[in-house]
Amino acid sequence: MKIFFDARTVRRSMTGVGVYTRSLLKGLMHVDRENEYRCFILEEDAWENLSAPDNFQPYFGAPDYQHHPAGDIWMWFRLPGILRAEGADLFHGPAFLCPRCDSPPTVVTIHDLTVFAHPETYPVKFRKYMQWAIRRSVHGARSIIAVSGATQRDLNKLLNVPNDRVWIVWEAAGEQFQPQREADIQKFLQQKNLKQGYILAVGMIEPRKGIDNLVQAFRMLPVELQRKHPLVLIGDYGWKSDALNKLIEGEIREGGVRRISYVDAQELPLYYSGAAMLAYPSLYEGFGLPPLEAMASGTPVIVSNTSSMPEVVNDAGLLLSPGKPQRWATEIESLLTNESLRANLARHGRERSKHFSWDKAARDTLECYKATVKLH
Repeated sequence: MKIFFDARTVRRSMTGVGVYTRSLLKGLMHVDRENEYRCFILEEDAWENLSAPDNFQPYFGAPDYQHHPAGDIWMWFRLPGILRAEGADLFHGPAFLCPRCDSPPTVVTIHDLTVFAHPETYPVKFRKYMQWAIRRSVHGARSIIAVSGATQRDLNKLLNVPNDRVWIVWEAAGEQFQPQREADIQKFLQQKNLKQGYILAVGMIEPRKGIDNLVQAFRMLPVELQRKHPLVLIGDYGWKSDALNKLIEGEIREGGVRRISYVDAQELPLYYSGAAMLAYPSLYEGFGLPPLEAMASGTPVIVSNTSSMPEVVNDAGLLLSPGKPQRWATEIESLLTNESLRANLARHGRERSKHFSWDKAARDTLECYKATVKLH
């Protein structure tokens, strides 16, 4: 097969979708040396860093997907002609979008349907565009990859997509996420002016992530626990986050709360390993990678019991209803003061994380490709 793959989200500064795309592409490079891949990509150094085998070749010259309307015109109108002219057997859009064309057949990955499930969390213009674009993509694609069973259910419920068109392919934590050496943790934390045992939250800071509830829960803890186990937030501010910005900056001034806007990818495993727990009170996720990364790192997790998170964490963490700060405070305090419980959850989390791998995701994706072309 001659497969065209949209890797334009793979760049120096990547969002979660970019990390997914790069990880899946690296997995495909590892498991598939037979098929021919042409990868649309924007940055030459990003391609060089992939160390691609000979059956994977870059395709430069496509416009940045963030440039409107040039990127939109290319995706919806020019790309189908390019694919036919190049003799493509299949196109995969791993970042929500793919063109509508009968030949070649297309596959699109849908990570979540937040713009439909929680439209109030996005600016109107962006929300309307993404709702239109996702509808166009899922109803035009021959096959759809959903990153969780929860996302498959949302596709069926919100967009009337039949389950037989959807392949569930789980994401995975990167190989760098594993328990770190104690000496390395201590050296790292000293450099960052942190003490081991903080409460960690990772992800974009925006309303649907529930960070306001986590801050409330933290302030309900006994003062001595707040001092011993500060709250560390890793993430930039996202959509509609002005009120959260004001709340968090006030909490930082009061003490006990710290925000780190940017973390190097190689440092994140050390942040996980230095934490007493990961708290993830999100209202909605398509998959929820930070809890899996934390479990792989040997860090206990407390997560919301909504959307995909029970599917990912299973019984290897504590699952709570979001939006109930008092309950979160109670369970956080229990975990902070019960070393045996922390050790048990850390062990179970490590075992649970082994059910997920990028090689498996790549093999499942390749099976989707084969079945999609066979149907054509």
